[in-house]
Amino acid sequence: MPPIDYAFRDKGNVLQLTCDVAAGWRRATRTYCFSEECRKIELSGGLAIRARVSLFPVPVTLSDSAAGFRLSCDHQGGDHAAIYYSITPESLRIDLRLYTADGEANGWLPWDHTVEARKLCLKWEEMFYDSAGRYRVVLFAVFNPPPNAPGPVEWERGEGFLVGGLPSLGRRR
Repeated sequence: MPPIDYAFRDKGNVLQLTCDVAAGWRRATRTYCFSEECRKIELSGGLAIRARVSLFPVPVTLSDSAAGFRLSCDHQGGDHAAIYYSITPESLRIDLRLYTADGEANGWLPWDHTVEARKLCLKWEEMFYDSAGRYRVVLFAVFNPPPNAPGPVEWERGEGFLVGGLPSLGRRR
């Protein structure tokens, strides 16, 4: 099994990410963690998702106590209407309900935009506690448009064209 795998359930409305935490737990720069990316998850209409799932001990540490991922029992959490997770000592499963039953985008998801490219993305974070320690689960998913599609046009309040040109250029037409 790869470190992170995906599948669609419930007629394509739910994206299920399955992570092999036990095999992917490793030493990073400042802590031990699991952090893997699934680069291209194809959706209908040419839309693709790039998803990164990370799992960190809290507080971040390089001590021997964090060298192995340890849980004393299984944990579940989240909301079945938006994001639900289930974690065992070996794996982590995250269910993203992307669409509602009528095919509309799920408004309960934590939608956002990336800073540079203004692409649609999901940012989600959850903390859970165990007798062996505390852990933080982070999901970051970016929705990439089809390769040859025009970019989305977005207008923000207060933006637009100024009549007669830009005042900063010192020219009027």
